[in-house]
Amino acid sequence: MESAGVDYTTDVRDQKYDILHINTYGLNARKTIQQAKKPR
Repeated sequence: MESAGVDYTTDVRDQKYDILHINTYGLNARKTIQQAKKPR
């Protein structure tokens, strides 16, 4: 991401993102996606 000049965050509480990369699979991924969709 850095080499492409794309801004990113590693703060899981940060809600200001355009792209969400899920680095897991199965039920954990589904839970992570659902949590990311919830407004905070």
